[in-house]
Amino acid sequence: GSSRLLVASWVMQIVLGILSAVLGGFFYIRDYTLLVTSGAAIWTGAVAVLAGAAAFIYEKRGGTYWALLRTLLALAAFSTAIAALKLWNEDFRYGYSYYNSACHISSSSDWNTPAPTQSPEEVRRLHLCTSFMDMLKALFRTLQAMLLGVWILLLLASLAPLWLYCWRIFPTKGVSP
Repeated sequence: GSSRLLVASWVMQIVLGILSAVLGGFFYIRDYTLLVTSGAAIWTGAVAVLAGAAAFIYEKRGGTYWALLRTLLALAAFSTAIAALKLWNEDFRYGYSYYNSACHISSSSDWNTPAPTQSPEEVRRLHLCTSFMDMLKALFRTLQAMLLGVWILLLLASLAPLWLYCWRIFPTKGVSP
């Protein structure tokens, strides 16, 4: 029973690590933010994949070095998941207010000059651009939410072996009066 749960947690780490890296790659489409410049999604995914792979190799080959590497990578997977969640929180707080400014085209070089009356075609273009920017903002918010879910699951998957170890050491038995 518990060995199946361990294998499931390792597979989950590998799959979620790949998913983290892929979702993180989508963030390179937009302007640079904290998630992009830190590379949090990429390195969190890479560490999770390595931790899952090292656990599988240790199960097949055994050995002290593989055990140490497995433990080190499991701790690193836990730590990177926590760091990524912290970076996600900071990135989410700043938002995407700068996107709508991409739609405004100013023909004057003086910031004091009042904007000229816009033609109906320009109003339509501005409305369409703003609409597309809102959709893009919603897409990136959705990607951020998916990445949050992946990182929370990675955090839980990295803790699963510890929970199983404690479960073996401290078995729950019926309490006798």
